Amino acid sequence: MRKYILLTTIATIVLAGIAYAADCTSVSDSVTETKCKDLGYTMTASQCSGKNMVKCPLNTNWVWCGDQSSSSTSGDQSSSSTSGDQSSSSTNTCSSDYSLTTCPEGGVCEECGGKYNITGCKSNWNYYSYGKYCCDANEYIYTTCPGNSDCTTCGSWYKWDSCYEGYEWRDDLSKCCPSGNASCD
Repeated sequence: MRKYILLTTIATIVLAGIAYAADCTSVSDSVTETKCKDLGYTMTASQCSGKNMVKCPLNTNWVWCGDQSSSSTSGDQSSSSTSGDQSSSSTNTCSSDYSLTTCPEGGVCEECGGKYNITGCKSNWNYYSYGKYCCDANEYIYTTCPGNSDCTTCGSWYKWDSCYEGYEWRDDLSKCCPSGNASCD
């Protein structure tokens, strides 16, 4: 009798798990397709071949093409389908990478819906990916802040600002030395 109860319980758990997984998978695909379309991801990758595109984070089978017709210049992205009267409009068609409100100084950016994603830096600028900004390579020249001085940081680079009180900058040594101390001991 115990074997019968044990086998029945195990079979019920296994079959319930299989049924749940099959049901969730089919519902999930349907729901994510609808959500992607609601967000403006109305095309497939093959329909956007050769164009800039952004994949839907919920279902990568659906994309938004950068070359779709747009009827707004205020950042709202609109697209229309050529297969009848279907159309979609959304103000949230950009991925979360597009989070900056301006392109930082020295930056090379892509724009989407009035938001920017920094992709690199102009010549003579160093890219700091963690903070998503660029540093002027002509100003941020030190890998550590020179001793006895105040510095501004840009990622792992430093720009000398001023010496502490009682110290003066020595160009020949690229550091702050005690005022009046010629040898900088």
